[in-house]
Amino acid sequence: MRYQLNRFLSRALICSGVLSSLALSAPAYAQDCGTSSVTAQQVGVDDYDPGDVAQAVVRLSVRLSDDCTPRSVEIQPRDTVQFELPGPSQALRLRQSDASETIAPTPSTTSLAQQSLQNLANSKEITFDFFDIDPGQFVIPGIYQTAINVFVDGELSSTEQIILRVSPILQLVGDAANGNIVMDLGDLSAGPNAQQSIYFRTNARVSLMITSDHGGAMQHELGSSYGSIPYDATINGTPVNPSSSPAIDITAVPGANLNQTIFGVSVPPAQDNFAGRYTDVLTFNFTAN
Repeated sequence: MRYQLNRFLSRALICSGVLSSLALSAPAYAQDCGTSSVTAQQVGVDDYDPGDVAQAVVRLSVRLSDDCTPRSVEIQPRDTVQFELPGPSQALRLRQSDASETIAPTPSTTSLAQQSLQNLANSKEITFDFFDIDPGQFVIPGIYQTAINVFVDGELSSTEQIILRVSPILQLVGDAANGNIVMDLGDLSAGPNAQQSIYFRTNARVSLMITSDHGGAMQHELGSSYGSIPYDATINGTPVNPSSSPAIDITAVPGANLNQTIFGVSVPPAQDNFAGRYTDVLTFNFTAN
């Protein structure tokens, strides 16, 4: 009986060894990702406002169509040495985002991190910050775009477009930034003259329309029955009629530098008017186009 028991135990151990060997050596087959299995799409921001104080962030959504785990996913510019967004006359400055989903990018390559590759295999899509675009770039309005190549496991998978639209903008600066400017002309009986500078930045051509609450005259504080005092107005030395002024073109240099428009007022001597305070409210409607 002892001999038979030992033989049984011996056989049992041998069988266990064989099963263990089979379990350890079983290969885990992984399907290779097809050469068109990974695509990318711009999401979120598709326009750029030079007047915004915060940076614009372009995000990228990467999608996987095959049931596979890619060994690498890299994104590179198609037509340039490094990533840039060229436009009508110059390029928007950009920086590749230091997103946790990517390996530290180089000027010419953004690569998904290992964990992102696994997440992509599991969920078939990941989204991450791709470009940071600094504020205050008063570039010419128009379309700014670039083509990117998406590589999976070293092979070209797809070519995508990144497109941003820059619209015309005018940004008032200084006293005009809050929307109100007060010109105190002092004693109207002396026939005063005064000028007010209005500063702005723009990326486009500029036109200006002026409208007057009182038809190009300053009205007595107690009402029109107490009279009004007319005045002459100029924009950059050119006479304008505040009561019916058409839009006039303003000379402006596109870019981050300040432009200046000078509004002038000339009041004929007022001798036969009621004493008191006279006012008019002018609305300046700047249009960038």
